[in-house]
Amino acid sequence: MAANLCAIGIDLGGTKLLGALVDQRGRSLACVRRPTPVEAGPTGVFAAMRAAVDELLAAAHGQRVVGIGLGIPGLLDRERGLSLFSEILGWHGLAVLPEFTGYGLPAAMDNDVRCHTLGEFYFGAGRGCTDFALLTLGTGIGSGIILGGRLYRGKSAWQARLDTSPLSRMDRCAPAASEAALRRWPADAA
Repeated sequence: MAANLCAIGIDLGGTKLLGALVDQRGRSLACVRRPTPVEAGPTGVFAAMRAAVDELLAAAHGQRVVGIGLGIPGLLDRERGLSLFSEILGWHGLAVLPEFTGYGLPAAMDNDVRCHTLGEFYFGAGRGCTDFALLTLGTGIGSGIILGGRLYRGKSAWQARLDTSPLSRMDRCAPAASEAALRRWPADAA
């Protein structure tokens, strides 16, 4: 392991943005937390994300930052750097990665819960496991799956997902539909 290498991770959520400067052992060297300015649209959210990256770069103090990782909620095209659909953020077909190319560092993105799943696999509760599933409950519900020691993705962005849109947004959009879904859910699960 080369000494003094670290990376920046940004976890973008519907209500909060978390960032960390992390070493190779998964230890946080510096953290930032701020509200996600969803109401400011993508431009405001990207500005908040870049401000977090800037703050974490400034905190590196002699550490060599080797890349930036972004955890974005919703369906993504990782190779093209696009948010295909994020109900929580109200994004549709939005280019994300180009917003982070100005740092001169490799940047990558994945679904936020898949990032969480990988973190648990390498450094947390899933360490040493070859198969496990992670279920998250936050602004929405999400999941990640490790099979045979690898993150399972399925063949498309729509596969290998167990999640839902936030109930509060469903309620605003279609109160009768969300009430019906909640009443049906226990029966469907049986």
